Amino acid sequence: GTATVGSLRHALEESPELVERWLGKHVRLEDLAFAALNTAFVEDGAFVFVPAGQKLAGPIELVFCATEQGRATVCHPRNLIVLEEGASAEVIERYVGEGDHFTNTLTEITLGEGASLEHTKLQREDTRAFHIGRIEVHQERASRLRSCSIALGAGLSRTELRTVLAGEEAEVELLGLYMASGSRHVDHHTTIDHAAPHARSRELY
Repeated sequence: GTATVGSLRHALEESPELVERWLGKHVRLEDLAFAALNTAFVEDGAFVFVPAGQKLAGPIELVFCATEQGRATVCHPRNLIVLEEGASAEVIERYVGEGDHFTNTLTEITLGEGASLEHTKLQREDTRAFHIGRIEVHQERASRLRSCSIALGAGLSRTELRTVLAGEEAEVELLGLYMASGSRHVDHHTTIDHAAPHARSRELY
């Protein structure tokens, strides 16, 4: 197979059997109000699929930009990243924008056996903005995730990250950086579920 990088909406139209195999598979919507809201109102987002054994040579950058329209805007980006067995990639999510807006984003990541992902989320929206984001990860045996979450903008921002180490020898490293001033508020909530033995995790914020 070939790697796919593009619109989630387009992928649902062109390859519904592939997207539906993974979309929403590991997210418990009944426990997550904002994830459920995203699912109810999602219009588009990004779809990244890397077949077994393939290694993408360069980083993939996904840019989400909210523009000033004279009124408050709301957007619900939905991203799906799937790396099959032994695949590797680097993905950067960048959130920028001006004016009053509310971003409610959900990124689902599935890593097959031995897959490796470098994932960076950079939030640098207007200080008048509200940003709520969730990253939901499922890791099979010997897979590796290196996650970096950077929050430099928004008046109120919250990023939730949960990864399930579902296979033995899975490995995760969570890194975070945030800067705030005045009355701005920044939250990071992380959960690492060691669901299988002999897995390794590190976290530094």
